[in-house]
Amino acid sequence: MKVKNETNKNLETNNIQDVTPENKKKLTLKMKIIFSVIAILILVVVAIGIWYVNEKSTNKWDIKQSELTIEYGKKYEPKLEDLIDTSKYPNVSNDNTRLEFNISNEQEKEYPATGIYDVIVNHKIQYKLFGLELFSLDDKKTVKINIKDTTNPIFVEEEGFNPAEIEVYKDNKIENINDKFKVNDLSKTELSIDDSNVDYSTVGEYDAKIIAKDNSNNVSEFEIKIKVIEPTITLEPSSLELTIGDESNIAATVKGKNQDVEWSSSDEGIAKVENGKVTAISKGTATITAKANNVQTTSTVNVKEKPVTTSKPSTTVPKTTNSSTTQSNNNGGTGTTTQKPQTTTPSTTTPTQTQPYWCNEGGKHHVINVGIGWFTSYNEATNAAKNFLIKNENYYHYQVDQCFCGKYTATVW
Repeated sequence: MKVKNETNKNLETNNIQDVTPENKKKLTLKMKIIFSVIAILILVVVAIGIWYVNEKSTNKWDIKQSELTIEYGKKYEPKLEDLIDTSKYPNVSNDNTRLEFNISNEQEKEYPATGIYDVIVNHKIQYKLFGLELFSLDDKKTVKINIKDTTNPIFVEEEGFNPAEIEVYKDNKIENINDKFKVNDLSKTELSIDDSNVDYSTVGEYDAKIIAKDNSNNVSEFEIKIKVIEPTITLEPSSLELTIGDESNIAATVKGKNQDVEWSSSDEGIAKVENGKVTAISKGTATITAKANNVQTTSTVNVKEKPVTTSKPSTTVPKTTNSSTTQSNNNGGTGTTTQKPQTTTPSTTTPTQTQPYWCNEGGKHHVINVGIGWFTSYNEATNAAKNFLIKNENYYHYQVDQCFCGKYTATVW
């Protein structure tokens, strides 16, 4: 009996219940519903995917290029049509696209400074179904705007600037070229000279060039000729006529590297020279030499003795417009007659201390026997007389008188 019970127990454990037809029917319907829902969901997802892809393709857009170069000096403000080909992407317009940028003009100018600026193109993509917008997304793209100076400096055609040839004196290298050469450029420009082929110690003609370089490293070159010439020195006057004791200056004009002048006299017993000031010592002729930059020139000094006074001065014509004498007329009355000062024609038109001096006023000659000249004022005549005494040691006195014509004369003795 014990074995039988165990057998029955095993049979009960392995027993599989049969599903009734009604239960099978319910199970089949449930599975169908599940599969239908899954199928519908798949169709919806596929449809959405197709719609999204189609909308995305319809709203497709792109920029023309990632970087745009603008020449420095031009006015510039980004525009949609400059960045996007709107004929290729008609869905992109100013209505659904905006530009964001930080480009501003350079100070006190009407154009931006050189540099790279970002322009952000923010396009709003609209997703529609049956003409109705379901949602929208912002799509951004960045364009680099490179404001770049690519223009070389231009040497101007202006009078006084940019000579094709420059003369320079031997051993005197060109120092400042900014006074001679000029360029036009929007940015700061530096000028330099390439004279590596020039031998400034040797007279001749050489090729050189002026180089203009702006802040953006744009370079222009201007070819020139450099002529190295001998230095010069000239004297003015080239000859002097002096009286013993006189002093006079000789001016030296030096063209060359060294402006210092070395002065010398051929005979310091006749004439001495110091820094161009010549002093007459004794009668004779001396040669004054000026030297600079190994070039020299001369001026001749002829020294004469002082003139000797052969007669003492006489009294000059007093300041009188007329002199009158009273005479009896035929009627027993008195009358007045005018007696003019005596006038004579001078013996020479270049009078000296020992010759008559004269003035010509109103077509008449007014003569004094001895004098140093005519003057328009008393002070002028006095100063002339004093200066004459200083330079002429043989004279110690002077006198100033006024002619009836109104002018003054000075006599010395």
